[in-house]
Amino acid sequence: MSPREPAIVDAVALTLVRKQLTGLRGYNDRPEAEALLAAAIQETCISVDHARAVLATFDHLCPTPREIKDTAHSLRPKFEPPNDRTAEWKKQYGPPDPGWSERLLTRAAGMTTMKKLDYENEKRAMHLQAIRDAVYYTESVKGEGELSDIQGKEDRAYSKGFWQRAQLYNEKYHPAWVADVRAGRIPAELRPLEPGEKLKPRAPLEISSPPRAPITAEDIARVTPAKHESCPQCRGTGRLAFDEYCTCPAGEDLRKVENPGPRPAEPADEG
Repeated sequence: MSPREPAIVDAVALTLVRKQLTGLRGYNDRPEAEALLAAAIQETCISVDHARAVLATFDHLCPTPREIKDTAHSLRPKFEPPNDRTAEWKKQYGPPDPGWSERLLTRAAGMTTMKKLDYENEKRAMHLQAIRDAVYYTESVKGEGELSDIQGKEDRAYSKGFWQRAQLYNEKYHPAWVADVRAGRIPAELRPLEPGEKLKPRAPLEISSPPRAPITAEDIARVTPAKHESCPQCRGTGRLAFDEYCTCPAGEDLRKVENPGPRPAEPADEG
């Protein structure tokens, strides 16, 4: 068996040694010494760039062949070609399947679509149930009777008010849905969607508000500006010297906030 051919030929290895190590302390320019350094390069370096990187690490003392070999072994992984494991993977898992990624993406997209469909159907079912409950508790004898049977005056009043407000809201913003529920129908916008059915954009709510008359100059002239008079004693702060309260309205308000109890009686004047 023939020995492995070095990656760097003799002339190139010797040139690299002379170019990068000449001038370092302890460098021996005898041919025998240079040949030993070049042989260390050839034995351990796998490329010219690898050899240059090894020799560039020495900038003061000339290395020995052992130091060159140790440095080359530590830097070798940086210059080794990437390990192609395709053949190993083919042997273990078989040839690649080009359609696998496409099938995976298609399935993931289908799952996302089903989640959106389920969410939309749950939201529609909640809207439908809310309208049905509001109609039941405000317009049916049985529903009103259930509310009247609630124990506790406050709880009973709260429940009745809650469903009345809910019904007023539905009649204002969803009158067509309320009409369908009263007639025993499911509104078209609240019907459950079937798989594959596209979601139609819902029309925006039309909120009717009474028209507002424009503000005229006469309206502005009728407004009386508020008068703000500052107390000359406390200058509007409500507090006097020695942390006492002023007798002005600001002082009274400040006293009520800081001392909510009754105002202490003022001492009588000594005659």
